[in-house]
Amino acid sequence: MKIQICRASIEVIYRVIVTISLIAIWGGIPGAAFAQAKDRLSMEVSVLQHQDGSYNLHVVLTNNTTVPIESDKAQLPWSAYSWSKWIKASKNDSTRATLRPGAPLVEYDGKATVRPGELLEGEIPLQAMFRTLSTEKDRNGVRIEWRCPDDLIPVVCLSKNRKYLISKAGVHELPSKKSKSSPTPPVAPSPSPTTP
Repeated sequence: MKIQICRASIEVIYRVIVTISLIAIWGGIPGAAFAQAKDRLSMEVSVLQHQDGSYNLHVVLTNNTTVPIESDKAQLPWSAYSWSKWIKASKNDSTRATLRPGAPLVEYDGKATVRPGELLEGEIPLQAMFRTLSTEKDRNGVRIEWRCPDDLIPVVCLSKNRKYLISKAGVHELPSKKSKSSPTPPVAPSPSPTTP
């Protein structure tokens, strides 16, 4: 009887230690710190094509509240930790196959504080995130889409979901679905690229 109680106690202690260790390694339960955050940053996202031919997802966080908002840098939208949780790329062909995201390149430590009226900007290198983007872009194009990551960080997105087409012709924002009778977005890129 004593041996069974001792084994059960050791097993419980072991589970507690493993759980605490995992939480310490991950820096907490992802997203849990923001689940009940009252004050949120405004978030805007766009795709930029740079002169060197690279494509980045440009993210701007603005504090429109009256209080400073703090976040772990690892949970900011442009940190590699967050990429695959809110950004998706797919081939612009009949398969619409999803491009696999690559491994994170950079780790972020510490905290970021955005004071009232301030903004914080960051970029996600899309060719680093999706290693086959350049090849697929030249074939039929690549669709980049994202969702509002309000479950990961304390944000309110000005536009919830946007889609862009990256192709040989440049970057084009795709129309959002307005109704079931709306035509589907074109597979071929439009002739006027949007480049900064």
